[in-house]
Amino acid sequence: MSVHHRLFGRSASGAALAASILAVAAGLHAAPAHAVYKALTFISVSCTDSVQAGEEVVCTATVEGSSGAGPGTGKVTFGGHNTKPGSVKACLLVEQSPSRSECNIWYRPEIDGTATRTETVTAKYAGDATHKSATGTHYDPATGNVKSGAKDYITVTPAPAPPHMTLTCDGSVPAGGQATCTVYDTLDWGPYFPSGDIVFKSSRPAGFANPKKCTLTHSPEGETSFGSVSCSIVYTPPGAGSENRKDKITATFHEDGTWNELVMNAEIAVPVNSDG
Repeated sequence: MSVHHRLFGRSASGAALAASILAVAAGLHAAPAHAVYKALTFISVSCTDSVQAGEEVVCTATVEGSSGAGPGTGKVTFGGHNTKPGSVKACLLVEQSPSRSECNIWYRPEIDGTATRTETVTAKYAGDATHKSATGTHYDPATGNVKSGAKDYITVTPAPAPPHMTLTCDGSVPAGGQATCTVYDTLDWGPYFPSGDIVFKSSRPAGFANPKKCTLTHSPEGETSFGSVSCSIVYTPPGAGSENRKDKITATFHEDGTWNELVMNAEIAVPVNSDG
């Protein structure tokens, strides 16, 4: 049997040997494989400890790589719990030292009620050409343990209601007459005036024409304040008056991103009409 036949014949051993020869020949032309080393990476996040709702929080993500890998590059992605959707996003890392990089995000906890709450912010690093991805760890104050995931906690205290906002209405008006109700507020500090609409209700709903609201407008500052905001609405007591009738007026200022909600009340006496 010829050599050719022994190598490339139909026998199982010949076919296996031929395949081996072809594989070796192909391997002579294959590019050598190189393992890509990526440094171990750690991420942490630190935020403002405590803030009033509506004020700005700053969170700093720190990415550290093992020695010799250089600072991490790329993006840190943030998330949160109890945070306003879309308010916590991402930032691009900036070198701080040969092995450390940082970046910051800012967001404002929304004004939501009058109770103190806790918000959490999380951070993840996707890695780059020389650094592995990282999710980090955090200290859990509830259990006293270290847990997985880079996270920090923010105590959010409620925003105050406008401190000097008042509702005043004409004290007495006969049924069918017109009483003016005015909401007024002045500030003796800071530039953040209450803004938006004041919504009115009454114990006799028919007394207010639609829309049952007025929009606060700003007046120039005075000698002892930064100015004022106010708006007015007309109330027409329906029905018939009586000796002891008092219509209750409620005006509500809804939070505007700086100030919390405020509900104000006033009363208007509706006596018997003088014409009988």
